[in-house]
Amino acid sequence: MIRIIVSFFAASLLCCSIKGYAEPDATRFAAAVVELNTVVKQNARTQATLGSNRSGSAVVIDASGLLVTVGYLVLEASQVDVTFNDGTTRAAEVIVNDQATGLALLRTQLPQGTVSIPLGDSSLIGIDQDVVVLPHGGTDNAHVTRVAGVREFAGSWEYLLGNAFYTSPATRAFSGAALINRDAELVGIGSLLLSDISAGNNLTPVNGNLFIPVEHLREEFGTLLTGRQTAENRPWLGVTLNESIPDLKIARIADDSPAAQADLQVNDAVIALNNKRVYKMADMYQTLWAAGNSGTAVELIIEREGQLVTTTVVTADRQKWFK
Repeated sequence: MIRIIVSFFAASLLCCSIKGYAEPDATRFAAAVVELNTVVKQNARTQATLGSNRSGSAVVIDASGLLVTVGYLVLEASQVDVTFNDGTTRAAEVIVNDQATGLALLRTQLPQGTVSIPLGDSSLIGIDQDVVVLPHGGTDNAHVTRVAGVREFAGSWEYLLGNAFYTSPATRAFSGAALINRDAELVGIGSLLLSDISAGNNLTPVNGNLFIPVEHLREEFGTLLTGRQTAENRPWLGVTLNESIPDLKIARIADDSPAAQADLQVNDAVIALNNKRVYKMADMYQTLWAAGNSGTAVELIIEREGQLVTTTVVTADRQKWFK
């Protein structure tokens, strides 16, 4: 059975088409990607930015009912439901929502006969390689895309991936979608739609998606299954940043966050953290996380209206800030 599924996906990649191979085995394999619907808690911190009702995909990765999805879909969730391609809907439990990787593990009761998608080695995926994006809804919703880049990604919300997959052409059915290699293995989970995934100078802007490699899941699988995050007690400021030239600018400050309590302001330019000059978000995050655990006090030098100001921020644990 597995060999048939592998052959199906290998053929679909080579021919750049999936719809022409809608065989029963392929349909069963695609049914391992399920629809995910979430209702968040009342007065959730992320309600304004991510919405109170969220939907996307999740991927069945073992026969016990373990699923993986992108973390923001289930952040501060009060109710999580998954719907299989046969219409069956089941409640799902969030085992862990890992802030460091951006991945979440769930568990649900699987309908009889549900197959899983094995985890592949995402470190083997390279630039210009063809892969399949598989959201919920079956083979008709799958399509072939190309890996346009494998490199660092720094998110404005104090988030950093050492390696991420940038794919093109873009798909709007990306949230929690499976990224499948030629061996019919899961190598990534859909995270973002980006307006420009080009890198370097003099490159034409190209729309694309960002996928989180499952290597981040494979490396810490045992820890995550216990419900523990991979970077527990990581210090957090509560700022959203913009990379401008030559400085980092604060674009938003989370309510009741360490940054708010330290009277940081929108449009403050971050010059240095703990006496280290920071130009990019990745520089700032790495310096912040190296300072110690949450609760550690860090010193920021900011520029405000042409004046340099030094301020101390007592960091917090972001996970405890969420509802």
